[in-house]
Amino acid sequence: SRFSESVIDSILVGAAMSLM
Repeated sequence: SRFSESVIDSILVGAAMSLM
């Protein structure tokens, strides 16, 4: 579960960087 959350966080961070 922890690994899955880490992957999701990475995707969210990538999306945030793309927006900014």
